[in-house]
Amino acid sequence: MGEPNEEEFTPAQLAQAFEASARHLSFTHASTELNLTQAAISHQIKGLECQLGCVLFKRLPRGLELTDAGAAYLPAVHESVERLKAATEEIFGQGQNNLLTVKINMVFFMRWLAPRMKEFRRLHPKINLRITSNIWLDNKESSGDCDMEVRYGRGKWPSLQCDRLTRMNCFQSAARATWRRTGRSPHLRICQTTRFCM
Repeated sequence: MGEPNEEEFTPAQLAQAFEASARHLSFTHASTELNLTQAAISHQIKGLECQLGCVLFKRLPRGLELTDAGAAYLPAVHESVERLKAATEEIFGQGQNNLLTVKINMVFFMRWLAPRMKEFRRLHPKINLRITSNIWLDNKESSGDCDMEVRYGRGKWPSLQCDRLTRMNCFQSAARATWRRTGRSPHLRICQTTRFCM
């Protein structure tokens, strides 16, 4: 049998095979975890070593030992595999049922919501948050691409349930020359606006 063909394996397969083998220091235990044969794991590791141009494991009579290159490579590969597992679970697994998509103005997010995120995660560790920006051109009702939305306004969106979060005063401001040029009163008009969560 010749050298393994690198194109036989995806990068994700090679990373999983290496990470499991390095964690167990055994092709046999890695094969059990990944539901593959020991020969398949060994073949994938050989393919990865050919691709990288270096040996990652020392094959010993009773198991494996990482080479210096393998030991240096392991933390990055382990993190990648864990992130891939987490993303897969969140998007396609049971975690999808606990995904809460919040559409929000990014300034409000940075100044109000972000400082409270740590406490939210402590209280609700099983809820995954996805934050998106709600930059819109008008006050049309939500497009339905989120679970909740925080926006400015008076809360008059008929098909949406609205709860007031804050109340604030907004006022116009401009240089006196601008007021004179536009013919408007230099006295500032104060209006109330409210942030609503829908």
